[in-house]
Amino acid sequence: MDKVWIRPSIVKCGTFRDSLSESWAKSDSSGALSFPVTHTEHRFIGGSFGFIAFSCVDRAQNRRKPSQFTTVKEAVHLDVFNFSKIELSEYLFEFGWEGTQQPKSDAIIVNKSPITKHHFLFCPDIQSISPQVINESTIWKAVCLTNYVDDKTFCLGFNSLLGLASINHLHLHGLFLPGVPPITRLHFQTLTKDVRFSDDLFRRQYLFRCQSTDELTVLCTRTMSFSSILLDSEVPHNILFHKMDGVISVYVTPRKPHFGGKDTAPFNVAVLELSGIIPMKSEESYHSITESEVLNEICAYSLEQSSLHDLESKFLQLNAQ
Repeated sequence: MDKVWIRPSIVKCGTFRDSLSESWAKSDSSGALSFPVTHTEHRFIGGSFGFIAFSCVDRAQNRRKPSQFTTVKEAVHLDVFNFSKIELSEYLFEFGWEGTQQPKSDAIIVNKSPITKHHFLFCPDIQSISPQVINESTIWKAVCLTNYVDDKTFCLGFNSLLGLASINHLHLHGLFLPGVPPITRLHFQTLTKDVRFSDDLFRRQYLFRCQSTDELTVLCTRTMSFSSILLDSEVPHNILFHKMDGVISVYVTPRKPHFGGKDTAPFNVAVLELSGIIPMKSEESYHSITESEVLNEICAYSLEQSSLHDLESKFLQLNAQ
């Protein structure tokens, strides 16, 4: 079915960012956050990539304990924490989509241990408690929400299970950054007419783009087609949604799995880190980390070339049919 642009029915005052700020302030004043967030300390790491480091000591110490997973398609276990169990004060707003018959079942909730001020979670159909497995409907909604916000400092990020998702309940991270995500400055080469790739930062990252209504369906179906191959192949992945200069970009990064809880590395390697946004766990590492140290941590999760070739072959074969 062809996709069309849809708008979330959520704005209360001016822009999406205005509405988010108003709801966030109310949630913060009610004690929903694990620690106070008055400003976001960050610095640009010297080097060619323009990595942005964030001081996230409070987040490292206070965030919810992550669940452990064994597969990228693990079923939801209702006895474990999920977002249906959050306090009412953590809800920022629930909404539907204008021009559709969908009920107001999607939600924006506060991230209790935020990386930046106004860091939120987008939870599609929150009460269904769907597993943290990407699907085409979620891709479509994420693309449309990114298009609606229309701010080059804004991004939505998805972490798969074994790709550093902490909770097995479908959600994406939403953040406004102090600049454009560094991944947007990488050089991407053509794989097919609809897909590009880059090995500049990580081996390898894929780019799907959309600039018009005519391209929206192709963007969603191609992104889902590739994601389905990753899921069927048990390959963890991270997905970033971003808009700049009228172009929606979806960056998909297959990667090696991370088993168990968050480890003792200076930072985790998830969707933000693979986009050049580096939340640091300690004040010392925040001030001292270098570009080469960031690259060493990130590249440890690169897939082997043979695995990437196999994934690309499956994708090309599937989309040639």
